[in-house]
Amino acid sequence: MPRPSIPSLLAQGTLVSSFTAVGFFFVYTKHCEVHEPLDPATEPLFQSSFYRRYNPHNNFYNSDVIVRRVPLTHIRPDLIEDAQAGGSRLVEHFCGSIWSGWPFMVQRYLHGRGHTGSSLPPPDPEATSSPIINEVAKTSKSAWSRVTSTFSSSASNEAPATPSTAATSKPIQEPEDLWSPKDLAASTYPVGTAITNHFIVLAHTPSYAPNSILVRCGSSPLNNPYSPRDSDGLFEISAHCDFEHGFAEFKLKSIFYNGTDEVRGKGKEDGMGMPKRMWWLHQQYAKLWMEAASGKCRMSNMRSMDKQRQRIREEMKEKEDAKTAAKQ
Repeated sequence: MPRPSIPSLLAQGTLVSSFTAVGFFFVYTKHCEVHEPLDPATEPLFQSSFYRRYNPHNNFYNSDVIVRRVPLTHIRPDLIEDAQAGGSRLVEHFCGSIWSGWPFMVQRYLHGRGHTGSSLPPPDPEATSSPIINEVAKTSKSAWSRVTSTFSSSASNEAPATPSTAATSKPIQEPEDLWSPKDLAASTYPVGTAITNHFIVLAHTPSYAPNSILVRCGSSPLNNPYSPRDSDGLFEISAHCDFEHGFAEFKLKSIFYNGTDEVRGKGKEDGMGMPKRMWWLHQQYAKLWMEAASGKCRMSNMRSMDKQRQRIREEMKEKEDAKTAAKQ
């Protein structure tokens, strides 16, 4: 029997590897649910100041939500305890796990290639359209003044916004310009934070969605930071614990549109409607983000749950002891 040639072996190996990778993907993401499209009559994002500002013509949009539910018994106990106390650590940890995770690795590299300087936008010269946009402008001032003096004089003369305009009841935090996986994983994602020069945080646990972080996507935060873009979108990351039914629910909600020209009546292609194949690939990519990020909020199935809980509680106690010692 003749020996297979090297090209033949490579072709067979590639074919087998491809089928294996595809099979692994669908098994890995089998618990993720896709719901589309979102209903404008019931979805709060369509009524938000962001959607009205960035899609003023109400052009055609693509929208969906990826949902993953995990039993509370599998969620890390430190995140459960924080949720019971009314904290937002679960959604912050989930958000950080998306941007620092391996599915985002290539995109993280591509966004950073050739980019220098800060990705934080300057203050909005007309910061009067909505409380959350005001919050972005207000919290961006000090960070921006460190990298350019162009806006420093005007920023210093402006009166600070009153507490009543805050998008969240939490203390105001400085926005961050995040790039490294370590910083992306550790951030709490305050309003105005730029993520790899491609996303910017618009809202952190707002009143209409208290367990969510909303980001703008589609281009650099420096590209039309306070006006519509031809390729634009809103991406809402949410996570909450349903203690009554015993599960944690994670959601990735997307709305993409062309916000610059009035193309509402010109058909899907002109109105930012993605071809079905591209939209399907977007959903598969989002499912990868979901499974990898929600996995960082869970305990491993490969180890004893009791031992993992014990280890996490010991780590929590060590952190509390360190904080107490630092105060003393």
